[in-house]
Amino acid sequence: MDNRIEEIIQLLDAVATEIIVPLRRKVINEVAFSELFKLMDELQSLLYNEKNVEKEMVALLFLIYTQIDTQAKYVTEDERNIFMTYLSKMRVRMREIFGKALQNEEV
Repeated sequence: MDNRIEEIIQLLDAVATEIIVPLRRKVINEVAFSELFKLMDELQSLLYNEKNVEKEMVALLFLIYTQIDTQAKYVTEDERNIFMTYLSKMRVRMREIFGKALQNEEV
């Protein structure tokens, strides 16, 4: 595995905690999300041509995504719009990381 990918997985683990703990209090940690999106953008370029990715990385991204989705169900309508904005940004980046590799495959 690429050393930078290993570093990113460690950073994702740390940022996941920085995001999930406040989310459980219905708080968005904007700084942590900004870091997450930077890491995801980097992953997009690093993994563009990869057919296999680290399970731990996928699990961390999935955990964050599902926590946002779950917590969005327990907030006011105005707060839900904010949560859904972050969920949408994450969904787009996940498609860019994982979807493009699949779309470029010949059937």
